Amino acid sequence: MTAIANIIKDRKVYLGGVDLSGDENEVSLAIEFDQKECTTFPDSSHVTAPGLAKITLDQKGFVTFGEGLVDETLVARLGTAGVPVSVTQKGGVSGEIAYFTKAWGSSYAPSMKVGELPSFDFSMSQDAGEVIRGTILIAKTMLAAGEHLGTAFHVGAVPEGKKLFAALHVFDVASGSVDVVVQCDDAEGMASPTDKITFAQHTDTGSEFKSAAGPITDSWWRVKVTVVGTATIFVVVGIV
Repeated sequence: MTAIANIIKDRKVYLGGVDLSGDENEVSLAIEFDQKECTTFPDSSHVTAPGLAKITLDQKGFVTFGEGLVDETLVARLGTAGVPVSVTQKGGVSGEIAYFTKAWGSSYAPSMKVGELPSFDFSMSQDAGEVIRGTILIAKTMLAAGEHLGTAFHVGAVPEGKKLFAALHVFDVASGSVDVVVQCDDAEGMASPTDKITFAQHTDTGSEFKSAAGPITDSWWRVKVTVVGTATIFVVVGIV
């Protein structure tokens, strides 16, 4: 297989109800497993087994100070567990791959040097969740009032013992509310969809992380969004 490298120009980083993409220029997601020694007397070399997973998300960028800006946003996330965070592989359009999890801010280091732009390093660690390689069901989009049915994507069936996870990021709600439901069906046409995940109604910025347990035999997935006023959202799902 021939590898084709692409210059990175546009990646999306969503933290709770905030889009940090325009403030960051470097993101590093590390997924590691503890190595547990399980060597016994008959073994002629070390034998190890995978232990618990460890996920860290390191972010770098340019810091701004003031109400609702980067510094305030990142400080508020320090030590706050259960915050959905999503990182896209490409431009963050519907159908593309994104990694997502629940995490908490573990360290924040703003840096100010004379003659230079103020910058920051911000690290997040997983809390009690998985890190999921998922499919974007709806890219960051401002939706007008009414009901909106997203494009169906073949994410796959959910086997026994697995779960479908979903993350919702709500960036803005103007003069109303937004209700988001994740649906599935056995065919792309979604003739008889079943509601599998219903997020809480949002009337302001925010985020949510939910799951549905398998087995689920349907393999096509979409979102149904009902908006009063206008709302800007992003939804990603994946199976683990």
